[in-house]
Amino acid sequence: MIIEHFGGKVEVFNIEEIEKILLIRYGNNVNEFWLTIDKKIPCLAILVNNDKATITYFIKEGHPGFQSLNKNTNNDNNKYSVFYTNTPTEEIEIDNNNVISIDLVNDVVKEFYNTHQKPTCIEWMEL
Repeated sequence: MIIEHFGGKVEVFNIEEIEKILLIRYGNNVNEFWLTIDKKIPCLAILVNNDKATITYFIKEGHPGFQSLNKNTNNDNNKYSVFYTNTPTEEIEIDNNNVISIDLVNDVVKEFYNTHQKPTCIEWMEL
């Protein structure tokens, strides 16, 4: 699996290496991860900010993908959460309906690593 993040690109060969990379944070405890198996597609894009995450699954070229879905939103009554893309300082707002707990990220990544398909351990919204 190839993982690209704010610190660069790394090839990993097992779940333990993947989990170690997913712990890396920059700036205000943030990072962006792009995970691919052997081609550009399918892939996962994971944005993390402290204890929150949002995940996009890209299934094929030309398809906008699927966004993580949280039907039990309870994020301080704000409509959006701030994440960072491209750099630890470039902000992007994500609707809290698409923000999940950081605790779910490892399960999503493990399933993607093992199946090379859209993980079923969380709910998704087709874009």
